[in-house]
Amino acid sequence: MQTSLSKILYVDDESINLRSFKSLFRRKYQVFTALSGAEALEILEIESIDILVTDQMMPNMTGLELLKIVSKEYPEMMLMILTGYSEMSVIKEAINECGVYSYLNKPWEKELLERTFDRALEHQKLIREREMMIVALNEHNE
Repeated sequence: MQTSLSKILYVDDESINLRSFKSLFRRKYQVFTALSGAEALEILEIESIDILVTDQMMPNMTGLELLKIVSKEYPEMMLMILTGYSEMSVIKEAINECGVYSYLNKPWEKELLERTFDRALEHQKLIREREMMIVALNEHNE
């Protein structure tokens, strides 16, 4: 069990979705919300976020456009796309170009999202542990 709450940033242009998401998950995770990709990028500059969940269909910057930026600037972050549309080309591009951990459907199911978040956090933890072991091994070998 983690001692501090993991940080999740949810990006959606519909404020009702942001409020619902925050109310569902605020007890288990530290939830940040943003109404746009630009607002999300501002939050990322000041907060160390573990998981980014973004809606795809947003004005000015789509979820995929946001994911492309974030995947380059914050490669350790677990990325997820949440959408009510089944745009296979977008999903493929998000996975192949951005390394998206999961594609999620709207309307969401709380239990499914929670399990997905927990698996992503465990995956992230294992990646970090592996990186630390590689560094330790390299130092030992030198």
